[in-house]
Amino acid sequence: MLLTGSLFLQAQSGDLDATFNGNGVAIGNYTEDNNSADAMVVQADGKIVVAGGTGYASNIEIGVSRLNTDGTVDPTFGTEGVTLINSGWIKSFVYDMDVQPDGKIVLAGYRWNNETGDFLMVRLNEDGSLDDSFGTNGIAIIDNGETEVAESFTILPDGKFIISGYVFDNFSMIRINHDGTVDTTFGNNGWVITEFGDSSS
Repeated sequence: MLLTGSLFLQAQSGDLDATFNGNGVAIGNYTEDNNSADAMVVQADGKIVVAGGTGYASNIEIGVSRLNTDGTVDPTFGTEGVTLINSGWIKSFVYDMDVQPDGKIVLAGYRWNNETGDFLMVRLNEDGSLDDSFGTNGIAIIDNGETEVAESFTILPDGKFIISGYVFDNFSMIRINHDGTVDTTFGNNGWVITEFGDSSS
């Protein structure tokens, strides 16, 4: 179940903010299946975007929802407040999210087919629709032929992105252009993979 709490406090420090959804806590679902909140970002206008997984162990999609500043669902986002994202594989996960200066929402994670994984990035327009100027219909799959899992990313001042995670248990980074393609001028054909001896990183 998706759970978001407000810590914008107007009462005694540490108290829940009763102006947020009536009791300081917002609970919601992307679908009627199992739901999780794994990443969150606050927009410049104070609205809150939450992303996570929805489905069951055998089949997981990414769900994204937006809440108004008072904790209610924003129906102008996606379809009645929710956007569902399917990467084409049976499992998709999101671990980090941010908002570009132009208001577009970017998510990073990975997809998994029970054998291997690929880095995954998604960009949404402000209204929650997939941005078709990014990747393929808003989704960029980044694969170097190994097993890749992305866990975080950052937006660079020039609009490019750095994704970090691991490839076969080795710390890895890749730079992505603003349109979702790999920036091959970075590292080795876009990748920097660092091994730490026999240890997983």
